[in-house]
Amino acid sequence: MIRKFYGRRIEMKKWFLLIAFFGLGSCVLTGSRHEVLKGSIDGHPVSAPVKIVYDRNGVAHILAETDTDLYYGLGYAMAQDRFFFMDLARRLGRGDLSALFGRLPHYKVYDIMTANKIFRSLGFSERA
Repeated sequence: MIRKFYGRRIEMKKWFLLIAFFGLGSCVLTGSRHEVLKGSIDGHPVSAPVKIVYDRNGVAHILAETDTDLYYGLGYAMAQDRFFFMDLARRLGRGDLSALFGRLPHYKVYDIMTANKIFRSLGFSERA
């Protein structure tokens, strides 16, 4: 009984350290990414220049002349900020999440292979 509780405690410490590592890593990346975003990219289908400005909290403010340009800038900013989560949702919908994470150990609550089977049976990738 004591050994079983001790094993759970070690596993919880591992999860806490993993979450803390990714949390600190994301803070470092978001703090330094504003320098990377400066500049312009040619070849986009906009009628006038679109300016995306980030405030000190990291919130994007899009300045554009038309609604179409505004929506394009919004989509561009969201794709730039949340690309990993968009890719994660795409892979989950296709039932292809194990290609990203591999076969993880089976837990009672969540198993990636089971989630893949469920989403593949729904057939979202064939309907899209």
